[in-house]
Amino acid sequence: MATLQNVLLTTTESGQTAGVGLIITEMVSIDSSKGKRGVHQLRIDEEAYIEGLSQLTQEIHKSSTKIAIQLCHAGIFAGAGQVGFHPVAPSPINVFGKSVTRELTVIEIDEIITHFVEAALRAKEANFDGVEIHAAHAYLLAYFFILCL
Repeated sequence: MATLQNVLLTTTESGQTAGVGLIITEMVSIDSSKGKRGVHQLRIDEEAYIEGLSQLTQEIHKSSTKIAIQLCHAGIFAGAGQVGFHPVAPSPINVFGKSVTRELTVIEIDEIITHFVEAALRAKEANFDGVEIHAAHAYLLAYFFILCL
Protein backbone atom coordinates (compact mmCIF):
# COMPACT_ATOMS: atom_id res chain seq x y z
CA MET A 1 0.00 0.00 0.00
CA ALA A 2 1.34 3.41 -0.92
CA THR A 3 1.61 5.79 1.99
CA LEU A 4 1.65 9.55 1.69
CA GLN A 5 5.26 9.50 2.88
CA ASN A 6 6.21 7.06 0.09
CA VAL A 7 4.45 9.18 -2.52
CA LEU A 8 6.29 12.29 -1.30
CA LEU A 9 9.63 10.48 -1.29
CA THR A 10 9.03 9.05 -4.78
CA THR A 11 8.25 12.54 -6.08
CA THR A 12 11.39 14.04 -4.58
CA GLU A 13 13.65 11.14 -5.57
CA SER A 14 12.61 11.56 -9.19
CA GLY A 15 14.25 14.99 -9.30
CA GLN A 16 11.02 16.95 -9.55
CA THR A 17 12.30 19.51 -7.04
CA ALA A 18 15.33 20.61 -9.09
CA GLY A 19 15.35 24.39 -9.53
CA VAL A 20 12.72 24.97 -6.86
CA GLY A 21 13.75 27.51 -4.20
CA LEU A 22 11.37 26.58 -1.39
CA ILE A 23 8.75 23.95 -0.74
CA ILE A 24 6.20 24.43 2.04
CA THR A 25 4.40 21.27 3.10
CA GLU A 26 0.67 21.08 3.40
CA MET A 27 -0.75 21.50 6.90
CA VAL A 28 0.83 19.06 9.32
CA SER A 29 -0.99 18.08 12.53
CA ILE A 30 0.52 19.13 15.85
CA ASP A 31 -2.11 17.16 17.83
CA SER A 32 -3.74 14.19 16.13
CA SER A 33 -6.11 13.42 19.01
CA LYS A 34 -7.80 16.85 19.03
CA GLY A 35 -6.51 18.86 16.08
CA LYS A 36 -6.14 16.64 13.02
CA ARG A 37 -8.26 17.44 9.95
CA GLY A 38 -8.35 14.01 8.34
CA VAL A 39 -7.02 10.48 8.48
CA HIS A 40 -4.40 11.03 5.76
CA GLN A 41 -3.00 14.26 7.16
CA LEU A 42 0.73 14.37 7.83
CA ARG A 43 1.63 14.41 11.52
CA ILE A 44 4.47 15.67 13.68
CA ASP A 45 2.87 15.20 17.08
CA GLU A 46 5.05 12.26 18.08
CA GLU A 47 8.78 11.47 17.96
CA ALA A 48 7.96 8.47 15.74
CA TYR A 49 7.38 10.78 12.75
CA ILE A 50 10.81 12.44 12.83
CA GLU A 51 12.55 9.64 10.93
CA GLY A 52 10.13 9.69 7.99
CA LEU A 53 10.10 13.48 7.84
CA SER A 54 13.90 13.47 7.99
CA GLN A 55 13.96 11.21 4.92
CA LEU A 56 11.74 13.72 3.15
CA THR A 57 13.93 16.72 4.02
CA GLN A 58 17.06 14.79 3.09
CA GLU A 59 15.70 14.05 -0.38
CA ILE A 60 14.54 17.65 -0.88
CA HIS A 61 17.94 18.99 0.17
CA LYS A 62 19.72 16.83 -2.45
CA SER A 63 18.52 19.29 -5.09
CA SER A 64 19.56 22.33 -2.98
CA THR A 65 15.91 23.11 -2.36
CA LYS A 66 14.76 24.42 1.01
CA ILE A 67 11.72 22.97 2.75
CA ALA A 68 9.49 24.45 5.44
CA ILE A 69 6.78 22.67 7.37
CA GLN A 70 3.32 24.14 7.92
CA LEU A 71 2.09 23.42 11.45
CA CYS A 72 -1.63 23.44 12.13
CA HIS A 73 -4.41 22.67 14.56
CA ALA A 74 -7.60 22.18 12.53
CA GLY A 75 -9.89 23.76 15.16
CA ILE A 76 -13.51 23.64 14.00
CA PHE A 77 -12.54 21.22 11.21
CA ALA A 78 -10.78 18.76 13.51
CA GLY A 79 -12.20 15.28 13.73
CA ALA A 80 -14.33 15.67 10.61
CA GLY A 81 -16.59 12.65 10.35
CA GLN A 82 -15.72 11.23 13.78
CA VAL A 83 -18.82 10.33 15.75
CA GLY A 84 -18.92 11.98 19.16
CA PHE A 85 -15.98 14.29 18.44
CA HIS A 86 -16.57 17.91 19.43
CA PRO A 87 -14.14 20.42 17.85
CA VAL A 88 -12.70 23.27 19.93
CA ALA A 89 -12.26 27.02 19.52
CA PRO A 90 -11.35 30.01 21.73
CA SER A 91 -15.07 30.50 22.29
CA PRO A 92 -18.22 28.63 21.24
CA ILE A 93 -18.99 29.04 17.55
CA ASN A 94 -22.49 28.64 16.19
CA VAL A 95 -23.20 27.86 12.57
CA PHE A 96 -26.83 28.21 11.49
CA GLY A 97 -27.89 28.29 15.15
CA LYS A 98 -26.14 25.03 15.98
CA SER A 99 -23.11 24.90 18.28
CA VAL A 100 -20.20 23.36 16.43
CA THR A 101 -17.40 23.92 18.95
CA ARG A 102 -16.55 23.63 22.58
CA GLU A 103 -14.78 26.55 24.25
CA LEU A 104 -11.16 25.87 25.14
CA THR A 105 -10.03 26.17 28.73
CA VAL A 106 -6.93 28.17 29.62
CA ILE A 107 -5.18 24.89 30.43
CA GLU A 108 -6.07 23.49 26.99
CA ILE A 109 -4.76 26.66 25.31
CA ASP A 110 -1.47 26.22 27.18
CA GLU A 111 -1.37 22.57 26.04
CA ILE A 112 -1.91 23.61 22.40
CA ILE A 113 0.90 26.16 22.68
CA THR A 114 3.12 23.37 24.01
CA HIS A 115 2.10 21.14 21.07
CA PHE A 116 3.15 23.85 18.61
CA VAL A 117 6.50 24.33 20.38
CA GLU A 118 7.17 20.58 20.49
CA ALA A 119 6.22 20.22 16.82
CA ALA A 120 8.59 23.04 15.86
CA LEU A 121 11.40 21.35 17.78
CA ARG A 122 10.66 18.05 16.01
CA ALA A 123 10.70 19.90 12.68
CA LYS A 124 14.14 21.26 13.53
CA GLU A 125 15.29 17.75 14.42
CA ALA A 126 13.92 16.51 11.08
CA ASN A 127 16.05 19.19 9.31
CA PHE A 128 13.29 21.44 8.03
CA ASP A 129 14.61 24.85 6.99
CA GLY A 130 11.66 26.75 8.39
CA VAL A 131 8.31 26.57 10.11
CA GLU A 132 5.09 28.20 8.97
CA ILE A 133 2.22 28.48 11.45
CA HIS A 134 -1.12 27.99 9.70
CA ALA A 135 -3.45 30.65 11.14
CA ALA A 136 -5.96 31.12 8.33
CA HIS A 137 -8.97 29.46 6.68
CA ALA A 138 -10.99 29.08 9.91
CA TYR A 139 -8.47 26.73 11.52
CA LEU A 140 -7.95 27.13 15.26
CA LEU A 141 -5.42 29.98 15.40
CA ALA A 142 -7.48 32.12 13.00
CA TYR A 143 -10.23 32.36 15.63
CA PHE A 144 -7.86 34.00 18.09
CA PHE A 145 -7.57 36.91 15.62
CA ILE A 146 -11.27 37.31 14.86
CA LEU A 147 -12.91 40.06 16.92
CA CYS A 148 -16.50 39.18 16.16
CA LEU A 149 -17.80 35.65 15.57
